Amino acid sequence: MSFIEAVGRKMKSKQLRSFQVLVQFVGAVFLGVFLSAYLFSLPAGGVLHGELFFHELLALFGGLFFIFVLIALLLSAMRKIEN
Repeated sequence: MSFIEAVGRKMKSKQLRSFQVLVQFVGAVFLGVFLSAYLFSLPAGGVLHGELFFHELLALFGGLFFIFVLIALLLSAMRKIEN
């Protein structure tokens, strides 16, 4: 049994709901940073994705969101196999 299978079996529904809220929060922050990089520079016509501040935030929250989504997909697949 792999580590992910062991974690998936031991997680209770309350823990899964907390994980879902965490994934949604990280996704919302990523979307907020992404949209603000476009909307803050709207009158000038440029985008701020290349600025260090926005670039670092997008890399951080985008990477976390991607990893959390992959974990959620793995947990979902393991629950389907179990049932």
